Parts: sequence; structure tokens; C-alpha cells
Amino acid sequence: MEVLVIQPPSPPTVILDQTGGRVGHLAPPWLPMCLLSFIRQRTRHTGRIFDARFRVNWEEQLEANLATKKHADMTAVFCGRHDADAVGRVVAVLRRVRPEMPLVGFGEMPVLNPPAFRAEAGVHFGLVGDPEPTLRHLLDNYAILFRRQRIAGLLQDGAENVAPIWASDLKTLALPEWSVVSLSNYDSPAYPNGMRVDLCLSRGAGRHPIDALVRPDGAPFRAGPMEQYSDALQAAAHLGIVEVHFSDPPDVWESGRLGEWLDRLERIHNPQDWSLRLLALPLGEEFRARLVEQRCRRIELLVPSCDPEQAALLGYEIPGTRALLEMQNWFQKHGIALDFVFWIGGSGEPRGEAQRIIRFVKSLRYCPFALEARPDVPPTEPRLHEIARDVKRSLTFSPMRRIRSLFSRIKTIRISIDEEHRDLVTQPRAAAQTSPGEQNFQALEKQDAPTSKDWKP
Repeated sequence: MEVLVIQPPSPPTVILDQTGGRVGHLAPPWLPMCLLSFIRQRTRHTGRIFDARFRVNWEEQLEANLATKKHADMTAVFCGRHDADAVGRVVAVLRRVRPEMPLVGFGEMPVLNPPAFRAEAGVHFGLVGDPEPTLRHLLDNYAILFRRQRIAGLLQDGAENVAPIWASDLKTLALPEWSVVSLSNYDSPAYPNGMRVDLCLSRGAGRHPIDALVRPDGAPFRAGPMEQYSDALQAAAHLGIVEVHFSDPPDVWESGRLGEWLDRLERIHNPQDWSLRLLALPLGEEFRARLVEQRCRRIELLVPSCDPEQAALLGYEIPGTRALLEMQNWFQKHGIALDFVFWIGGSGEPRGEAQRIIRFVKSLRYCPFALEARPDVPPTEPRLHEIARDVKRSLTFSPMRRIRSLFSRIKTIRISIDEEHRDLVTQPRAAAQTSPGEQNFQALEKQDAPTSKDWKP
């Protein structure tokens, strides 16, 4: 069977991006890509993907995809936690164009509310838990009714409340096959020399309270084998991918796991640039040096809350400004970009959130930052955009920021002039070369000088 995997036009979680587009970059969707690769690599079925996020007229293009592409026998729609409206629009198009085609939903929605999911989303089946093994059984047994009714983790008629199925070993799943998508669709000015893709080392919930916000479905924490991910990192080099970003929850990369990953990269002599997301905590000099050596080129530092009491409830302690400034200067000197990411809109966050973020950014000398909706808050919440508006307005009209920006531009111009002058001084001037037809003008002057043999009137 041919499966069409669809990523709906979900609202972006990044509300304000002041990093040049690095944090808010649109990359191939993680879970839909994993599902597609699993179908292609681990089953006898085939598949393709349709990402509606970067398409302007995605409804018309989806209809054209169903009509002109290879005939799809089943559609699997990603249903994220806050994607109810987007999923409804996708399902409406699919039912209008191909009413006979079975529709399957996977993601957080069928796990969080199994009894009501099918009615809300309008799909025929729901995959509860990790979607790969359940979808494989559905594809293999779709035509045999009594076998289909016994598939574990499948929401269907007669089984409206089923237990989720979680893969105990991530080796049985598959990592994304980036070569099967058109990576040029994800071009961004933030990466002018290539593309960026995302990887997740883990699935499920970690030990930190923050991660409970990211994965409220109770999925157990599982980490994949390091060698599998290092191979995927190497495979990105010949595809025009300039950065592989590990977008795991922030507490996944604790010191032991990060040390193991750096050891692995050192053994394989890694040539590929990569980045990751960490909690905004000071890093020791040993880890800093190793990150530089193993080609880490960007770090997203997550600040769950700028309020000390709210941060403590999330198991986080706001670090001192001096320590962060020292770390920021050190990384900047060694070619690693630090982008701060602030979660906004939490239900327990006290008033004045925008002012706290502004003070934090100013204390770090107007560091690059982004505002991101907290995972348990819908990105379409109006107050999120109000907070982003206040932060942007205050920083845009800040006199100190304008002065710092002016000095930064002057410094950049001076450096470029110095570099140009250095090239002129250090590069030796080549000896004058004469073309084959060029003559010696001194010899011509001697020939033109009067002699005793010249005729005189």
C-alpha cells in the first residue's frame, strides 16, 4: 500500500524571533519523517510526505498531490497537541477529494484523549503511542477484518479506549531519510549556504519537571543508540545540510549523556556542524572546549521562566548574570552562537512577564533571543502576541541598544578595513609582466634621440 503522510499547517510555536531566523527555522517534521522512513525501510509498503506548513495554497496543492501523484491507499495525518483546527481542515480536503480512502491520525491528540479523538478529528483510525509498529500491523492486516480488530494500540470501531503502545528499543524504529524530501523547500536566509534538519536522540518524558510539559502523554523516556545518530550525522554531509539540530527536551542532554556523545564524535572524527538545546545554565570549561573541538556551532539556551518562584516550580534556578556573560563571551570568541529561548504564557506566570524578559536581555547586553509558547499553551493564545509586542517595542526603542548596535557596526567595518589593509601589506606585489607585443619604451626613446648620422636641413 502507498501511504501519504501529512504534516498539517500547524501554528508556529516561536512567537518572536530575534536570532536571525535560527530558532524559528522551519525544518522537516520530526515524527512524520520518522514514520515515513519506517514505512519505507521496515515494511513492504511505500509512502511519501506532504508538508503543508511552507505552502501558501496548500489545499489546492494537496488536491493536486492526490490527483496527479502515485495513487495513495491510506493517509496518515499528524495530530499535534494544539493542531485540532489544522487537522480538521486537512481532513475536510481529504474527504472531499478521496472519500473512500482510510484516514489515520497519529501524534499527541489520540494519546491524550482516546475516546473523543476520532469524533473530533474525523478520522477512521487512531494510533495510540509510538505510531510505527501499530501502523505496520494496520497496513499488513487492513483487508482482514478479524485481524485488524485485534491490533494493539489502534483506535477503531469497537475499541474506543485502548492502551498506548511504546517501543521499548528505539533500534526497532527508523531515523528520518532526508533524501526522500525536497530539502530546498526549507531554505532560509538564516542558512544561506545550505539547509538545517532536526534530530531527536530521545522519545518520551525525562526526569526533569520541565519535560512533563513537553510530553504530557506519559510516554516513558527512551534514548536511542549513539552510533545510529552519529551515522545519521555523517550522512547529512553530502546532502547540503550545514547544521543538524538536536531538538530534544532540554533536560535530555545531561552531563553524562553529553560526554558520551562527545566521546563518540571524537572517535569518528566528526566533520559535520551540529547544535542542540540546553537549559540556560553555566557550562564548565571542559565541556566548552570539547563542544568547540567536536564542531558544535550553536546552542539554544532555554529559560523556562524569568520569575524565580515559577522557575523553582519547574525545577530550574535562574543563573547569575555574570556567569552567563562570561560564558557568552567565551563561546562568541570560539565561534559558537548562543541563542536564548524564553518560554512565555504559563498559567502560573505572574504579571510583568514582558518586563522580566526585557531586563534579562538587557543584562546580557542584548543577546540574541526568541520567545516561544510554553508547550502546554496554544501558540494562538492572544496574550502571547501581546507579550511579544511589548518586548519588541521596548527593545526597538531602547537608546542603549541603538548605541550598542552602532558600535557593533563600526567595529565590523573597522575589522573589514583592517583585513583588507592586511592583505595589501602582507601579499607581495608581483613583478611587472610584459605582454608579447609590448615594447620597451626606453629603447624607443634612445632610438628617437638625434645622432650625427641624422639628416639636417
